Amino acid sequence: MTSPLLSRRNILLGGFGIAATATVAACTTSVPGKAGMPSRTFGAPAPLSPSPGQRLVEKTLVAKPVSLDLGGRTVSTWAYDGKLPGPLVRASSGDFLRVSLDNQLPADTTIHWHGIRLRNAADGVPGLTQDPISSGTKYVYEFTAPDPGTYFFHPHVGVQLDRGLYAPMIIDDPNEAGDYDAEWIVVLDDWIDGWTVPALVDTRLGCLGLKEFRHGFDTTALHG
Repeated sequence: MTSPLLSRRNILLGGFGIAATATVAACTTSVPGKAGMPSRTFGAPAPLSPSPGQRLVEKTLVAKPVSLDLGGRTVSTWAYDGKLPGPLVRASSGDFLRVSLDNQLPADTTIHWHGIRLRNAADGVPGLTQDPISSGTKYVYEFTAPDPGTYFFHPHVGVQLDRGLYAPMIIDDPNEAGDYDAEWIVVLDDWIDGWTVPALVDTRLGCLGLKEFRHGFDTTALHG
């Protein structure tokens, strides 16, 4: 016989109460824009250079607030180079990439190269692999693209990914003939700006330190 004091309902209600208390505590003690971020610092990464004969691919991205038309609804959001999705970054396997990010957002940001094998200093996780890129500053990502495939890049800060800060990345296979008639790159994404609750979502996730609670509102890149 189950004791009424240990019923499933009581246990669940108790769990929700603990979570709510943790949320309030986090919100009242965190620094705006820094919630949940580890305190470790890294400094500027050691600069790299291409190996002799290695092809260099350079790109500059500007992250900034913009107004975008989402199929008839104009929303204020953030994007790379004022585009949605952001500009394509393309290279071949074995190329050396040097991508400079100019942060013109009113908040810290980073770039995470989703699915790419690369050195830690270029992985884009604030507090774990690099310092966050402060508003008004720049950061240079340098790495060799090892594997052909279809990828995308985005911040690893809060829900910035869901505000239009994402773009496709294609690493071509230099041994592939590419003898197709047409090429399409399709990016599918759910959206957060233009809702009535984005500030609440951002605040709740930030206060709980859930910087990568999920990758969705999902973004998916298709290439074919």
